[in-house]
Amino acid sequence: MTNQPLTVRNVTIRTATVRVRTLTLNDRQVTLSVFRQLREESIFGDEQHPNHLRGAGWGWVYHCPGKGHCEMAGVRGHRHLIWQLGEELRREPFPSWPVSQIGFMVYADSIFRDLVTALEDLPQLFIAV
Repeated sequence: MTNQPLTVRNVTIRTATVRVRTLTLNDRQVTLSVFRQLREESIFGDEQHPNHLRGAGWGWVYHCPGKGHCEMAGVRGHRHLIWQLGEELRREPFPSWPVSQIGFMVYADSIFRDLVTALEDLPQLFIAV
């Protein structure tokens, strides 16, 4: 870019398209109070099946539902994975760094690491706050 002054002759306006994905319920954007009602539960398997995802990830919400609704309330820069268990949705808080860098991943097999790393590629979802 040059150091030219901005004038009506060298500046234009362009329209950009932005894709925003919202979490909706009955064609209405999910509110914070509905988001709080999602059960907080881990997507990862239990002690018998630790290298196992219990459901399918939907996306990430970068909003904390607040104290009493989130085990990471007060931890700066965390996010929530929205995931599906059977016919119900769940949420799980995660630190803001990549899921693949969480400590237990060192012990996971490569197939599980690939599954978990794929969670990072899920879209950001917006809720009404």
